[in-house]
Amino acid sequence: MERYYAKTTGSKMAVGCAVSIRSGALRPGDVLDIHLASGQEAEAEVDDIGADYLRLRMNGQKWLCRPWHAGDAGVERLPGTVSNWTVERAENEATVDIE
Repeated sequence: MERYYAKTTGSKMAVGCAVSIRSGALRPGDVLDIHLASGQEAEAEVDDIGADYLRLRMNGQKWLCRPWHAGDAGVERLPGTVSNWTVERAENEATVDIE
């Protein structure tokens, strides 16, 4: 298991939100320290990953992401190797409040 820095320009994890991760080699079980635009931080675990999807587990909820592409919400530019994703859907709620 590795821990990686991640950042989003959204104030909450929500459908349509873009997430930049400081890694290009994620594996199931890796943990993301997500820094939200609101200044809050959240932790998400990589549940599964493939060439065209990333599934995260956060606060008991699963989020399905797809690779980011032009036209999606803006991404945060990070130094080094980065992978960018867009949240496509959530299994339960549309957003998760971080407290």
